[in-house]
Amino acid sequence: MSFRSLSSFQRITYGVAAGAILLSIVFGIYAWIELNSPFIFWSSLVYVALLLALPWIVRRSGAHQRYSFSRIVTLLCFCITINLALNGLGSIGWYRSTLHYDDIVHLVTPILGVMLCMIWLCVRRQDELSYRDIQGLLLRVSLFVAALSVLWEPCELLLDMLFRVHTAGQDGQSLDTVYDIVVDGVGVVCAYVLCRQFWQPILRWLQKP
Repeated sequence: MSFRSLSSFQRITYGVAAGAILLSIVFGIYAWIELNSPFIFWSSLVYVALLLALPWIVRRSGAHQRYSFSRIVTLLCFCITINLALNGLGSIGWYRSTLHYDDIVHLVTPILGVMLCMIWLCVRRQDELSYRDIQGLLLRVSLFVAALSVLWEPCELLLDMLFRVHTAGQDGQSLDTVYDIVVDGVGVVCAYVLCRQFWQPILRWLQKP
């Protein structure tokens, strides 16, 4: 896979991912040393490790035998990088300084989660997926992501209380947690509608060399 053979979308995605990795490492170290917040450092490190391991993970899965290796990595990298960027900007204060930023994060994150799961599950299938198979898988994935969102919100509140960092945009209010769950649910519904409409074109794009 040469850089010249990549599409503009792929080049931009990899460029943004490289910048996000560098900034995450630098800010993570700064947060630990200057802000006394190891939580930000370790959470950034998880994102960085996942992004760097993506090519290896895809090759080990065997998904590239039926689909384009570079395009699988690109879409997975795109979803993870957007999530990293959203949380990273929140960590430097956008949750408090930008109106409805927390709502944007809670709306977009489930969409990215559904896309990640759908990409991974579809490309790992060795048989051809019918339209009915895709719709059934999409429904199960959407319900799974919705359940994760409900479970994550109380954990998010607990993390803020324990580490006193407020990186998740919480102010320690249970009402805010309930509101976030509602926005997460809207995000899952949006993800379901978008994937139902556009998933087959996405799969066709992945199948191209």
